Amino acid sequence: MNDLAVKYLEQGRHKEAEDLGVQALEIPKRTLGEEHLDVIIMMSTLARIYHDQSRWKEAEELQVRVAETYKRVLGEEHPDTLTAFNNRLVTFQEQGRWSEAEDLAVEILEKCKKMLGPEHPDTLTCMSNLTAIYGGATPVERSRKTSSTGDGDTKEGLGRAASRCSHYYTQFSVYIC
Repeated sequence: MNDLAVKYLEQGRHKEAEDLGVQALEIPKRTLGEEHLDVIIMMSTLARIYHDQSRWKEAEELQVRVAETYKRVLGEEHPDTLTAFNNRLVTFQEQGRWSEAEDLAVEILEKCKKMLGPEHPDTLTCMSNLTAIYGGATPVERSRKTSSTGDGDTKEGLGRAASRCSHYYTQFSVYIC
């Protein structure tokens, strides 16, 4: 049912996607528990459905639950956990919540660097995501672009590195279920 909810969402059939997403989540959540990976994926799908309808509060509440559950179950540096946090980042960006988006993007980037190395495609995508945040930030926030990220990289340097790898839009740059 979760796959069908995603198909409905892709077709723009939001009401049907939501109804099916809620229904698909109910029984497994009750029988398997909220920390079962299938249940987490279903919660992420429902969060995506809310996100695509600009229902920010509902989307963010589920995104927090998904990210925190992945963190508990898989660890904070697992790719699925980082993807869940990135989904929340996308919600911040789409609402123009640049400061929160920047803080989370920096955190995700640091974990990617640690887990994957500084030149891994997903790390470079994280840099590109951070650059996109700086591009969408308000003028006051843009004036901070040259400040340090804490590891010797300047935000301008991240922009140059990310611009070389803009084609690396993988799991960390899109909304993943």
